[in-house]
Amino acid sequence: MQKKKMEKIKLLKIPAELINHLHQGNVIIFDVRTPMEFVHGHIEGAENVPFEEIENFEIEHLCCDKPIVTCSANDDRSHLVCKHLQKKGLNAFDGGEWGKLQKIMSQK
Repeated sequence: MQKKKMEKIKLLKIPAELINHLHQGNVIIFDVRTPMEFVHGHIEGAENVPFEEIENFEIEHLCCDKPIVTCSANDDRSHLVCKHLQKKGLNAFDGGEWGKLQKIMSQK
């Protein structure tokens, strides 16, 4: 009998408090994928702010009382945008891949 290989799943390191905010909808979600990627599927309520346009995005006009969660097709873009937002003084968290983040949000 062959042993089944267990698939390793990378878990998001999102604080429990943020998960509560996600479930309550008390966050701003930035999907930093391209508009074409975004159109093919995204988290309901997410705002498409493409990675390439983040430098020109008017961050000053954001409502800063809510945490911002970034997501993308891969962890790299999400992480970079999160760091950029944090440097601007915003309360930002790296949500990683949008599909994984969507699963966390659906587990209410």
